[in-house]
Amino acid sequence: MSIADKYMIDTNIFSQITEGKLSLEMLPINSCLYVTYIQWQEIIATKNVAKREAILNNYKIINASRLATDTFLAGVSSVGTAGVGNGLLQKNILQMLNKKKLKFSNIHSAVSKADFIS
Repeated sequence: MSIADKYMIDTNIFSQITEGKLSLEMLPINSCLYVTYIQWQEIIATKNVAKREAILNNYKIINASRLATDTFLAGVSSVGTAGVGNGLLQKNILQMLNKKKLKFSNIHSAVSKADFIS
C-alpha cells in the first residue's frame, strides 16, 4: 500500500461526522486510516459525554489504527506512545501553524502531522 492510500484522521473529522457535517461514506475506501495518541487523547477528553460516545462509536466503525509519534514532547507525549526524534520537522510545521493562527493546540498538531509525513 502506498503513502497515497494512508490517511491520518484529525479529531475535527470525527466531530464533523458526529455532527452530521460529513458522512462515513466520504472517507476513502480501501485505505488505511490512522490516528495518533494525540487525537485519541483529544477524543477521550471530549467533555460532552454523548458527543464523546458518538465519536468513539465512529472511531470503532472506521477501524482507524493508532500510531505512535516519532517525537516525544514533555507534557504532551505519553511513555510508550512516542519516540525520540530530532524535532526539526515538527518545529517547521509549528512555525507554519503559528503564522496561520496562534493557538495552544498547534504543538499537538505539529507533532501529529510531522510524524505522518516522516
